[in-house]
Amino acid sequence: DEDPALHQALNAGDLIRVTLQVQGLRGLRAVQLNARVMRKNGGPTFGVAFESPDSTDLLAVQNHVRSLEQEAPSKRTKSRASRPRAEVQAIAERLLEVLRRNCIHGLEVFIPAARSALLDAADKATTNEAQHPYFEAEKVLVHHADTLARNFVTKACVRLEHLAHGNLEPLEAPGERANTNLSLVDKDMFEDWLTLKVMASKAEGRFNEDLLHLQLRLDELFGISLSARRNPLHPAVICNAFGEALRLLPLKQKTDRIILATFEATLIADLGELYGESNVRLAEDGILPDLDVGFTGAAV
Repeated sequence: DEDPALHQALNAGDLIRVTLQVQGLRGLRAVQLNARVMRKNGGPTFGVAFESPDSTDLLAVQNHVRSLEQEAPSKRTKSRASRPRAEVQAIAERLLEVLRRNCIHGLEVFIPAARSALLDAADKATTNEAQHPYFEAEKVLVHHADTLARNFVTKACVRLEHLAHGNLEPLEAPGERANTNLSLVDKDMFEDWLTLKVMASKAEGRFNEDLLHLQLRLDELFGISLSARRNPLHPAVICNAFGEALRLLPLKQKTDRIILATFEATLIADLGELYGESNVRLAEDGILPDLDVGFTGAAV
């Protein structure tokens, strides 16, 4: 609502708290976001930018807006439907190339780092018997590096390829099958699954802004509404692809932990490069080129 006094009291640079009512599975709930006033418009509205927003709250707002769009289709919704399939596929193929290239580059950093970490662990072991698994794991990585890379890249790309080929029904989200079969897996497999799940959650928090941009742009490109975990470039997709590829190698559980820790410290730590390049590429292809995480609306 118009509030001249509030409009006069606030200035660019002021910190504020924005409270929004969003519709969730359990009905309306309040979402509070800290923001900074970036500009004052001519009318009773402000341009604000979120300050370290919680990704879950941002996605709740985004999903609420989508539900309103579905009730009253906007011009943007119409533009989604009118995008030619050939154009969508061409853009998706370019994005796939970005994903493949980043995965391969990440592995080029990961493999020598993992070998070094395994040899360091062997040096710290006190007996030949204790050293043996680390030396064997280092040999496995050397001999099976190409196989690991091929399986990892294939599994990391499958969800985006699914969308690129016009299959808009979402694939099973990473980890959903594991959730239903935990009682059927052994302890070592469960520990790897849990490690990867925690790894993906940490990366999601670290790269939440880039992921939100990607999710909005992919929704726009494919004309569908993806949940955070069904984003084909989500850290969970990358982590689970690596876990599935690694599971095909003859490795011991103790060495798995070192390998997964190295994977997190190298490839996962550099996911910002993938997300940054992907957002730039999509923007250059005309997919929400002026996207801004700042929120512009009536002051409340």
